[in-house]
Amino acid sequence: MHVICNFAAAEGQAEQRWRAFSRTLTAEGISFQAEFTQSRGHASALAADFVYGSSGPKRLAVFGGDGTLNEVLQGLMQDDHPVDPDLELLFIPAGSSCDFERSIMVHRDYCKRVLSDDTITIDVGIVHCFKPDGSPTRRYFINNSSIGVISEANRLFSNPGPLTRRIKHLSVDAAAILAGLDTILHFQTLPAVFSSPSKAEEAIHISNLTVFKNPYFGGGMNYAKDPGRASGRFGIAIVEELSRTGLMGLIPRLYMGTVTQRPYVRYYEDIAFSIRTGRPIEIETDGEVAGFGPARYEILPRCLTVVV
Repeated sequence: MHVICNFAAAEGQAEQRWRAFSRTLTAEGISFQAEFTQSRGHASALAADFVYGSSGPKRLAVFGGDGTLNEVLQGLMQDDHPVDPDLELLFIPAGSSCDFERSIMVHRDYCKRVLSDDTITIDVGIVHCFKPDGSPTRRYFINNSSIGVISEANRLFSNPGPLTRRIKHLSVDAAAILAGLDTILHFQTLPAVFSSPSKAEEAIHISNLTVFKNPYFGGGMNYAKDPGRASGRFGIAIVEELSRTGLMGLIPRLYMGTVTQRPYVRYYEDIAFSIRTGRPIEIETDGEVAGFGPARYEILPRCLTVVV
């Protein structure tokens, strides 16, 4: 087994978790080769080197969080196709939130997962957007992508100051709530124009848009709507313009999974989605910054095999 390991995951706690897990693998007689990321984006390069440089059956394990998994995904894809359609991806969660793990329906001891022959095939999302210099870019994702108050809060959560970092060590949920409250105090409603194959173009002011394959995000929040991992469709949740008080009320509803029941939240499913925003704002995918709008989302059906 080949492993890409990110010691920086979970604010550095992944290193201790890896030492314990690698001892367990050795004790179980499971052979492995591990490579360790050195900087942001390095996991993509390591994944590309592995998938291009080896022959025969390939099983690649990722030891880290959702951000590490997303980086690896970039190295496995080229021109909207997997480099090796037969590759099997195995996720060993060691990050802060690990939302992808929440969506896996078969929960095994991680050593048993390493030895498992059970796999599922899942869709991959892609967002076409722009770099800060205006050049086009694309980012693949397997969980979700947000534009608005959630993407702004994610930026604070992923790049915490000293106080938030200490809180994150103790509680991911507390750190996520703190980032959300801080964002709400400064957030301005976002003018946007959006459309999809089943919806005509519409201009509205929104607080947030999330396009997702996995309803879980931020460690414990969820939309309680599941478009299906291999359905060929996205779930799309649009939160309309809200006051700061209304935005604060979103937080408990997201943890309870009742937010899509509110009249100011639109939910539907579609195969693609496009959005233009009235001001530049970061687009978040699986906890990583993808770029800036305008953005166009597409789905790549059943193109990634995951070991469960």
